[in-house]
Amino acid sequence: MDGSYQPNEDEFLSVEHFTLSDEMSEAVRDPIRVIPYQKEDDSFPEIKAIFVGKSVKVNGTETFLVAFQRFRKERYISPRGCNLFFPNHTFYRQRNFGISILDRLTATITEENCSFPPSSLLGRF
Repeated sequence: MDGSYQPNEDEFLSVEHFTLSDEMSEAVRDPIRVIPYQKEDDSFPEIKAIFVGKSVKVNGTETFLVAFQRFRKERYISPRGCNLFFPNHTFYRQRNFGISILDRLTATITEENCSFPPSSLLGRF
């Protein structure tokens, strides 16, 4: 499967029997134990995706509910550029490194299915 595939408006792509990696499952169960994002050799590592989720146990069976957003390089906020923000009706320049997160999902995992809905059905979070 190509990670850049985008379903058409009339398609709903779903991967059945999808299993999260052990690292992702642990990150959802206990996010405090995740290694902090930090510089390596004076630069930040590339971000491939951002996800949030929760672990649900019912009758001794654990399932995960996870929402993913594919991350694109152009959403980095670099301290080298001119990044203007507009709080309280005034623009100000931000000089720190950051990222911009959209309010649309790329994929969701519920129980054992990973779904990639068409853009018209992508939920806001």
